Amino acid sequence: MIFGVKEYAKTLEAVVAKNNIHTHFSSNVTQVDGSKGTVYYEAKDADGKIAQHTMQFDMCHVVPPQSAPDFIKKSPLADPSNPLGWVEVDKFTFRHTRFPNIFSCGDVSNAPASKTGAAIRKQVPVVVEHILATIRNTTSNATYDGYSACPIPTEYGKLMLAEFDYANKPKMTFPFDQAVPRRTMWVLKKYILPWLYWNRILSGRA
Repeated sequence: MIFGVKEYAKTLEAVVAKNNIHTHFSSNVTQVDGSKGTVYYEAKDADGKIAQHTMQFDMCHVVPPQSAPDFIKKSPLADPSNPLGWVEVDKFTFRHTRFPNIFSCGDVSNAPASKTGAAIRKQVPVVVEHILATIRNTTSNATYDGYSACPIPTEYGKLMLAEFDYANKPKMTFPFDQAVPRRTMWVLKKYILPWLYWNRILSGRA
């Protein structure tokens, strides 16, 4: 699918239709030949069998498969049921499900949250609360609800700010429909969020 939250997906589907974009879901890129401008990919055909395809391109933007680094993937911390090697944690507290003195959040944990800066910003305070409680031999009720945010440009000068939780329900910060692309959200992404990131988020003040 184009996006996991239906309210935002509807907007993106309209963008795809307006710009005559052809989508190829459930496909896996296997090779890119830059000199020939050709991308090779596999996808299921009508019979459900994997078929090989090629496509010519002028510009190719490919995101490689993500996984945990080998020193995590090959360690006892990794989720044995997940071949990508993410650290096995409780998705609400980020405490390891088998090693109670270990916590992991962000890109390397197996919490089913989008791996974004917005997500880690909400995860870290929860982890801190539980670490402090562990040190003090107490407990904490702090939980993470899966919040994440994806600023998605839909055209030059307009952007949709998608915010959502584990249940793929919108969690909009602003008092208007954020599924509607707006110039104000583009300004937020281009000018305000970079300043916020470097001056507040990295220092733990936001």
